Amino acid sequence: MTSPLIPQCVFWLPLLMFVHSYLLYPFSLLLFPRRFKRIDGRPAQTGYRVAVLIPAFNEESIIRDKVANTLEIRYPQGLLEVLVGSDGSTDGTAELVRSFTDRRVRLIELDRRAGKAAVINRLSRETDADILVMTDANALFAPDSMEFLLPYFQDPAVGAVSGAKMVRVPGCARNLAMETSYSDFENGIKTLESEIGGMSGCRGAIMAVRRRDFPGFPPGTVNEDLVLGILMAASGMRIVFEPKARVFEESAAKMADEFKRRVRIGAGNFHAMAAHRAKFFKFSPIILYSMISHKVMRWLLPIAALAAVPASLWLLDSLFYRGMMALLCAMTAVAVTGWVSEKFRRNLPIASAVYHFAAMNAALLCGLFVLLAGKNVSAWERTER
Repeated sequence: MTSPLIPQCVFWLPLLMFVHSYLLYPFSLLLFPRRFKRIDGRPAQTGYRVAVLIPAFNEESIIRDKVANTLEIRYPQGLLEVLVGSDGSTDGTAELVRSFTDRRVRLIELDRRAGKAAVINRLSRETDADILVMTDANALFAPDSMEFLLPYFQDPAVGAVSGAKMVRVPGCARNLAMETSYSDFENGIKTLESEIGGMSGCRGAIMAVRRRDFPGFPPGTVNEDLVLGILMAASGMRIVFEPKARVFEESAAKMADEFKRRVRIGAGNFHAMAAHRAKFFKFSPIILYSMISHKVMRWLLPIAALAAVPASLWLLDSLFYRGMMALLCAMTAVAVTGWVSEKFRRNLPIASAVYHFAAMNAALLCGLFVLLAGKNVSAWERTER
């Protein structure tokens, strides 16, 4: 008996999306000519005046280390300033920032929660620096990060430059070791995209833009790194990813904490896709290809997978599809095993990898539901690390 065509298409769609986005797409980048060369070595100082913008909400456990780390960057003292925006913090964040006597450090306090993007908008208006470097309170700079980040701005066609986020997994969170592998995988893809002129996107932990080119984030922006990339690409400016400009960040302590963070990211992804969909038509073909392959397909994958469940039930009269359903059930069992291993603090690499991937996609789907429910996620909650 021939299975109906539409349920077959619905069943196979998520698998095809997975294969293309995670397997074929990274290899396809190797087929494109390298249009842009990376700046290797340790380039000379550029002379730009730089303002490092640090949005913070209840970050008393890390903000002192973050500010001190930023002041230790190898860059001329007279050309660097550090602006910390306290987004209605209710702990000792503001007091700790005030304790710095270095004149390069300034604190801007917002009485009410406004969200990360709104804090960055406010901080950008508080400086006349040439370059704005946006970063997270929990991400620590490598000492030479500016030396690799800034020289690209000598090219007027460059709109934004982003560096690499290196994830460190503490011993108490060995089950989240996949976070390091996934982050390294993403850094590799972004490097290739940058070299071919694709949509390399930005890393919110370390991204820079000329102050005069910064358009400000629209109200409701959740994922400011994604939105900055979209705005720059739509304006015809190039987005650069430089893997040697690094920040270091610890992973969440538990998958439950990481899940909450990814739900917010998922909601932000869908919000950005809906709010800026008209800008996709302004993208060059290579940027559109990379945007759809690297981002949009991954966002839509859990929706397609959810739709495939009833389609698979429709196809159970076929021996082949019964076998496929058994395989999917086995993969689900492996994911559950990974979840159980976390509860008992056991590290099972394969099961943890499957669980990590399933949880990541489930969080994306939950993010969509959160957005559809009308919940405001622009004001973030810090992730325990």
